[in-house]
Amino acid sequence: MINLIEYGKPKEYIISFLKEKWNLSDETIKKGYELQLNSDEFPIKFKGNLGLKTKSSMY
Repeated sequence: MINLIEYGKPKEYIISFLKEKWNLSDETIKKGYELQLNSDEFPIKFKGNLGLKTKSSMY
């Protein structure tokens, strides 16, 4: 679902949806971000900063 950011959905909307509707933690969202970067299943990948509170500023 993170790759939807590249399809025009606002980043804040996607992150909020994942946290509030699916009750995902920042760590789980970060793992999904890494998965979509390394997967051949997603032709368009979101490579930007997610704005998550993690140890690495990359997320």
